[in-house]
Amino acid sequence: TCDLANAPLDIVRDFNRRYVANTNPTLVGVAALDAAGAAIAAPDGALPALPPHAAVTLRASWTADSAESFPVFDPASRTLVDHREAIRVSWFASAGELTADRTGRGETETETFADDVWTTPEAGPAYLWVVLRDSRGGVAFAGYPVAIAP
Repeated sequence: TCDLANAPLDIVRDFNRRYVANTNPTLVGVAALDAAGAAIAAPDGALPALPPHAAVTLRASWTADSAESFPVFDPASRTLVDHREAIRVSWFASAGELTADRTGRGETETETFADDVWTTPEAGPAYLWVVLRDSRGGVAFAGYPVAIAP
């Protein structure tokens, strides 16, 4: 909603015509993957019970329209340049250890998922949270209970 500093009037008009306000990304969900990369689902579609002290690949996925395109004024060329939002996933667990605190995709990456590896804790209940952010400030989040069973 800010004016473009030092932009020619025709560029300002084009920017105002093309720019669409940001919407929040849409988190589809989080899945645990087997060694072949296939999702392991519990009967109700939730995360399955996982073994203790195991390295489990987790995949957060989002909808294709979550990374929106938007124009940016380039002062050097005095033109509008189209950008695509980067998507970042922040991972949190009540126990165990995650390989990365953040994963995601850059502006040029079109994949709609990001993976992390969780070394599961001792047997018992655990909880996972993921926060999905786009590079213009949109956010989505979800929490997942996980049973760690021997």
